[in-house]
Amino acid sequence: MTDPFDTGSGRSPFDDFFSAFLSSGARRGMQRVDITQLLSDHARQVVSAAARQAAAWGGRDLDAEHLLWALAGHEPTRGLLARAGADPEQLRAQLEGALRRGEPTEQPPVLTPAAKRALLDAHQVSRASGSTYIGPEHLLFALALNPESGAGRFLGGSRVTPEALQRAAAGVPAAGGGSGEQPPRPRPRWTSTAAT
Repeated sequence: MTDPFDTGSGRSPFDDFFSAFLSSGARRGMQRVDITQLLSDHARQVVSAAARQAAAWGGRDLDAEHLLWALAGHEPTRGLLARAGADPEQLRAQLEGALRRGEPTEQPPVLTPAAKRALLDAHQVSRASGSTYIGPEHLLFALALNPESGAGRFLGGSRVTPEALQRAAAGVPAAGGGSGEQPPRPRPRWTSTAAT
């Protein structure tokens, strides 16, 4: 039996649900961007792990919280979360407890609007940082940029903000990291330009 979420070089149902999203989500005057072509191998692994876990938990939808669950278990974003002051294992446990569970399904889940927004915001973050690809770190920053979303609330509850992630990416210790001094506040490099 083959894995329906395989991230190999061939096409998979994962590619199909991205294609369906892209064809239905185009707006007048906007250039279409094939997100699947921009995802790095690590980002594909994260999204695939999120999709597998959503299906294992009986979900028909792949939501931003599933993406955050996968990011918290994948390097380099796991380490980035830890350097930003979060406990990745505790975050994953909280997400597992909150996500709806049911009978496992073998059907690939469908992207929710929140997951679509996270991927589009990750594209904006990657472009703003000068990258030619979307990596897991861009997706994590995109989730943090939307504090009103479910994933954003989980990150906020762990005191992970875009600024904390920027400090962590720059190698500045998280505030309260034991020295008693507040780290300097860097200028934000990334901002969300996606329409709400």
